[in-house]
Amino acid sequence: MSNIVDSVHIAVLTHGSECSVSGDIPALVSHLKDDHKVDMHDGCTFNHRYVKSNPNEVENATWMLTVFNCFGRQFCLHFEAFQLGMAPVYMAFLRFMGDDNEAKKFSYSLEVGGNGRKLVWQGIPRSIRDSHRKVRDSQDGLIIQRNLALYFSGGDRQELKLRVTGRLTVPVDSVRTGYSVLNRWRRDLGRAHA
Repeated sequence: MSNIVDSVHIAVLTHGSECSVSGDIPALVSHLKDDHKVDMHDGCTFNHRYVKSNPNEVENATWMLTVFNCFGRQFCLHFEAFQLGMAPVYMAFLRFMGDDNEAKKFSYSLEVGGNGRKLVWQGIPRSIRDSHRKVRDSQDGLIIQRNLALYFSGGDRQELKLRVTGRLTVPVDSVRTGYSVLNRWRRDLGRAHA
């Protein structure tokens, strides 16, 4: 797989501004870290809290992007507010920093809840070759209606306090395929030395 990604649009920071950069993955990660001061996280599980003191004033907002280093690859966690038709919603989703074929080797789950209730989303991260707007507009992620988000936040429903947890995994089929190829290689290597 080529480590080069051409002209990628990446949504950064709370302004929802878009940035067009191109280069290999390490250069893109450095650009996000140095130029946009995004949060960097090592690990395959996460627990983020999104807070807004007056969520009724938020019609369109993008919270700080977070980049995860997991399985030696990088993933971007997005969280934003927007109007879905007439309904105000929040959405969380992951994008993989690489091409679509490699993105399909991973899966992720996102979970949000409170007051004895829980919403769970499971999916495959989209490639950063797909713009964040394309992913959002296709509704390929965890979507939370504002009223439910405020219910999850507890209290008097006047402040957004959402805790989004998640996990990145390698699907069992990918692991089996990897073991199958490895075992076939070991078997062939054993025959060559016999």
